[in-house]
Amino acid sequence: LPEKPKQSEIHIRAMSLDDLDLVTKVDQSAFSPIWQISAEYLRIAYNHANLATVAEYEGKVTGFQISTASSTGGHLARLAVSPAVQGKGIGYALLQDLIYQLKRRGAESITVNTQENNYASLALYKKAGFSFTGEKYPVYRLSL
Repeated sequence: LPEKPKQSEIHIRAMSLDDLDLVTKVDQSAFSPIWQISAEYLRIAYNHANLATVAEYEGKVTGFQISTASSTGGHLARLAVSPAVQGKGIGYALLQDLIYQLKRRGAESITVNTQENNYASLALYKKAGFSFTGEKYPVYRLSL
């Protein structure tokens, strides 16, 4: 197993339903409108998640991750950190905890999707050991 992340001023804990209002605020502040997820969809994602954690920094929820898992791997569906505290290692702490938890459950790999021009996310994932697979996924949308 990888080493469990060291405790510091960043505290990672399991997300609860009571956290969803704060998680929604983090999501809304961290993403531009086109990428924001509503409280309703965050609740759905939480209900379908195998692992959902929040990061507390200075006593406040400042980041979160929501992931799915199978017997052989995991997928990081959503990760966000409040812009006011980005660059303090919160996203990395969330990732390290996720990697530890999934590895402990027997995962052989973890996937994540992000935009090719989301340089901050790309740097974070690279720092955590992720590598680009070369695959690209077209997205289609129908506005109703």
